Amino acid sequence: MTELNPADLAPEDMFVVVDDSAGVSGTKRITARSLALVTKKYIALLTQSGENAPTADEISNGINTVPTLQRTDTGVYTITAAQKFPIGKTRIFPIDASGFSAIITHTDASTITVQTFDGDGLPADDLLSGHLFEVSAYLS
Repeated sequence: MTELNPADLAPEDMFVVVDDSAGVSGTKRITARSLALVTKKYIALLTQSGENAPTADEISNGINTVPTLQRTDTGVYTITAAQKFPIGKTRIFPIDASGFSAIITHTDASTITVQTFDGDGLPADDLLSGHLFEVSAYLS
């Protein structure tokens, strides 16, 4: 059996896939174009202090662009990357917030909004300190 390297495939290349997951053997002919939808991940540790925009210590950047991070209000931050977070094709993992809460909103195809709240439920800065932020986007 030969392992396929996606970089070696042209969109029109056709190959056979064997599917016996249901206990019944079957084959399908597919093109490389049909496999073009791949998961792209952006993983970073977010830190924010004072009235400054958050900073991202990138762990993995599969979206092939550096997102822009901004502070828009007390405890409100945006992460923007043009058309890299398509609606219906993006999964945002929650921030593990200990001692505070965070709400993450998929604002549009380019923007994710993070809101942080202190223990009293009030919007607050200075709560993100190396917190893991992860997004998976299914891009073609």
